[in-house]
Amino acid sequence: MIGVGPRLGRVARSPIHPLLFALYPVLSLVAWNIQEIYLFQTVRSLLASLLLVGAIWAVLTAVLRDLRVAALLTSLAAIVFFTYGHLYNQVEDLTLASVNLGRHRFLVPAIGLALVAAWAWVLRSRSRVADLTRAFNLLGAALLVVPGLSILAFLARPAASVDEATTRIPDVRLSPPDGPAPDILYIILDGW
Repeated sequence: MIGVGPRLGRVARSPIHPLLFALYPVLSLVAWNIQEIYLFQTVRSLLASLLLVGAIWAVLTAVLRDLRVAALLTSLAAIVFFTYGHLYNQVEDLTLASVNLGRHRFLVPAIGLALVAAWAWVLRSRSRVADLTRAFNLLGAALLVVPGLSILAFLARPAASVDEATTRIPDVRLSPPDGPAPDILYIILDGW
């Protein structure tokens, strides 16, 4: 890598992308909903995502005995796992010859086959692992830029506006705390 210091070059070649792809979905949701949640509420989700991806990475590393190839396979699996719901939402109403193709029974095998094909391609092209690792590291880091900046911008707001934003969900009560309980009517329309 021309013009890049030796440390940065080593980091670019180190497979950190599975962890970046594990962080992105959670941080993206945090950035999108930053005014409705507290940051400490995301710790459990971040840890669960990192542990899941880390466990898959560890198992694949033990089986393949190659950290970089295992990292690429793990990243591909993480991408498929975290984007499946979005893909399903896009093809949910897709029909062909009056058959609804946007159903899980069609989509899961198709996505599974695509993942297996991608894994097979990575396993066959081990000579490209270093280049793929750099590309996946760059992609993972690029994905974290926007949610990271959104979260930092929210945290950097003046204290007064942060205090206003910490009143996330108003305290809604059906009756005053020292008043009588409200009458609740439950209506069931029978024979409609």
